[in-house]
Amino acid sequence: MPNEERRRRFFMKRLSNSSCPDAGIRRNSRKSARPVGFFAQMCYTGSARPGGRTLHNKDGTHTMNLHIKQAVLHVLDTSIDTPVLSDACLELSADVYEFLSQHVERAAASDERKACEFQEGSPFLTYPLHDLEQFLPTTREIALRLFQYMRIYPDIPAADVLMMQAEIDEQPHFVLLKLNYKESYIHFLQNGEEEKRTSIVRQRTVLPAPGGKGGETFLLNMATGGVQVIEKKFDIDGKKDFYFSSRFLECAAALSEKQKFQEIKKAAESVNELFGGGDKLDKKAETRVAAVLCDYMGDAQEARVESLCEELYSDNPAAKEEFTRILREKHVEPQDTVQVAPATVRRMEKQSIRTPDGVEIKIPISLYESGDAVEFINNPDGTISLLIKNIEL
Repeated sequence: MPNEERRRRFFMKRLSNSSCPDAGIRRNSRKSARPVGFFAQMCYTGSARPGGRTLHNKDGTHTMNLHIKQAVLHVLDTSIDTPVLSDACLELSADVYEFLSQHVERAAASDERKACEFQEGSPFLTYPLHDLEQFLPTTREIALRLFQYMRIYPDIPAADVLMMQAEIDEQPHFVLLKLNYKESYIHFLQNGEEEKRTSIVRQRTVLPAPGGKGGETFLLNMATGGVQVIEKKFDIDGKKDFYFSSRFLECAAALSEKQKFQEIKKAAESVNELFGGGDKLDKKAETRVAAVLCDYMGDAQEARVESLCEELYSDNPAAKEEFTRILREKHVEPQDTVQVAPATVRRMEKQSIRTPDGVEIKIPISLYESGDAVEFINNPDGTISLLIKNIEL
């Protein structure tokens, strides 16, 4: 049985064995009753889900449906000897819900996410993440495990760890967000007997702003068993390495979408230098890949690697073979897909050129290669001139 199907059956069995407690009702800020807990939605029969939230991009397009059931925050400050583990879940006020929602949205849309698969023996295969009544003690155990790794490897930054049970696009999820501390300054007011005095105080435990870039992230789809991770490299045993997936979660990780895209750009640049004589003027790898992605992917932000290869090197079989070989060495196969975040596609739609004197020109990618609006000219002294055509003053 394939591993993916085995994982799906494992978690579906957990789902079928779980029960929805009748007493799981909490009042939200609007005074409407709602069931809480990981599988509360299975018990709730109303037409609307109180506390749910539909998230949109700035242009109004839909991104995801999010319904947070319960959440807890534990303090993992390595400047003290022990973690501060909460005895109660967070009160999901409007402000807290907004904070959690924006962090989950950022993580779920990040192109740094990578698919993982739990290795045999991982404790996360035995944690009762589906169990409503065991949510709080389970999160305490997970937080303590994470804190132990943070104490072993001092390069891992101190943080608060946020864990929640939520539905993302109708799918039950367990979410872990490591909120690495930021340093900032605040004002401080002292009221004396005769005078008021203000001062400036440095705060070392400021949480990332809502929607801001957080730290390590773990998303588990409890319906399918799918695992997605966002992680960073730290100094582990004398070298920069990942700890979150391989040590803490004990899972094997694939390349993230961002890493795959970077490998594609590097491969295109290598092929360009090999078959294009090193000419980075007309066929600059990043620009060429950007043009193909913007044209080929459209609104999907997803493409098969073999399709990109065909678009890039349809008239050069040898270049196509070399491109595929380089990517296979980096564990990127032709049948793989690469997803590019909308923000990345928007950035690629314009290419910037900056002179040593600080002059910057942004050229739409659609005009970059056509030659109708701009033209790059190689000068005998090795410099490049840019000719802008058809200017109306």
